[in-house]
Amino acid sequence: MKKVLVTVTNYSKFCKSSKNYLQSSGFEIDENTSGKRYSEEQLIQLVPNYDAAIVGMDPWTDRVLQKANKMKIIAKFGVGYDNIDISSAAKKGISVTYARGENAQSVAELALTLILNVLKKVSVFNRHIRSGIWDRELQHELHGKTVGLYGFGNIAQALAHMLKGFDVHILAYDPYFNKSIADNLGVQFCQQEELLRHSDVLSLHLPGFEENTHIIGEKELNQMKAGSILINTARGNLIDLDALAIHLQNGHILGAGLDCFETEPISKTHPIFEFENVVATPHCGGKTFEAYDRIGLSTAQNIIDMFNGITPKNIINAKEDK
Repeated sequence: MKKVLVTVTNYSKFCKSSKNYLQSSGFEIDENTSGKRYSEEQLIQLVPNYDAAIVGMDPWTDRVLQKANKMKIIAKFGVGYDNIDISSAAKKGISVTYARGENAQSVAELALTLILNVLKKVSVFNRHIRSGIWDRELQHELHGKTVGLYGFGNIAQALAHMLKGFDVHILAYDPYFNKSIADNLGVQFCQQEELLRHSDVLSLHLPGFEENTHIIGEKELNQMKAGSILINTARGNLIDLDALAIHLQNGHILGAGLDCFETEPISKTHPIFEFENVVATPHCGGKTFEAYDRIGLSTAQNIIDMFNGITPKNIINAKEDK
């Protein structure tokens, strides 16, 4: 019987259908029941015993993968795979897949929620009214604004679809820009500098690769339109939070909605939380019951296909000989 290591927590609770699917297909499942991500050292001890893995944000480094001598497939429970050493996996003959598009609706909905929350000051008013403050300050409308999408993958496309009802002008930059999809959604391609300069709302939808670290830093924040807001439901390393704090302090940036941070969990004493116009959530954009069901079934199907001699969907790395 093939053994599957599941490193994501609460798998039995939220992914019953996918667990049953794997078990009924003849797989034995071992789950992470600690409630925490596995460390590199823990994975090094675990991986020699497994044929496949369903993984979250654990550090699947070269050191870990060197011990994965039985493993044939790593199925990422989500879309961001920057925590997996893709090259090392390929050299070990391990295919890596991801759940492309399965959490797009959930993350896009949170991005829209953060946009409206910042513009409408929902969190600020909620805190105030609970403290006995009845301030009724003016807010901003989304209607008629220019929304910039930095990255135009599945999540950004889902967000663009939702935004159509607000009668906004949507710009997007992506080196792999899909013009046919953009035309259907009424999205206009532009270069990075134009995106920063013209967007009233800038929403980030980029992978957290090393080259994208602080892609929004001091220089880019200076280029952004005065009074604009910044939304990040992608990866925390995309934004230099120290630089953002300066621009919130001087009023150049109106507010921010942040679902992810460079260090997670982020400290409650971080200077970014001095600003009421920052709305924060704990990297939960893809954590809906519906997304978990879709992602769970997707990862299960990829593992089953692999051991049935069928090429799994959404393989990231080109498989190499050991």
